Amino acid sequence: MPINPSEAIRHRLASDPVAVILGVVRGYYHLRAGEMIGPSRARRLAWPRQIAMALVRQRANCSLPEIGRRFGGRDHTTVMHALRAVADRRKADPRCAAEFVEIERRVEMALGRSYVRREHIWGRPFVSVRGEGCAK
Repeated sequence: MPINPSEAIRHRLASDPVAVILGVVRGYYHLRAGEMIGPSRARRLAWPRQIAMALVRQRANCSLPEIGRRFGGRDHTTVMHALRAVADRRKADPRCAAEFVEIERRVEMALGRSYVRREHIWGRPFVSVRGEGCAK
């Protein structure tokens, strides 16, 4: 039975969480395909790229050098800076924190997971995630 090309692309993206994260962040910020991994240091590209790097580290369990390679051959120290910059900016600016949570939610949905709830328990953040294989 022949495979539908769009299904093949969707399956390839689903098996590569880095590609899913790049696609979601690109869509959120209305960027073109090559801009996320390109050499530009423009502010309108740097922040989305840093968010994507942080999400890849959080969701895909890639090493810092691997993340750098996936983002246009950047050095692992660039990735370290991005992770630190996102963490600092999320702490300092509630709008950036809300933006990150929204992008994170979209990534989870694209990866086939959905949030059940997000709250604080005993002063610590707690997220309950229901995967696609769980009963509703």
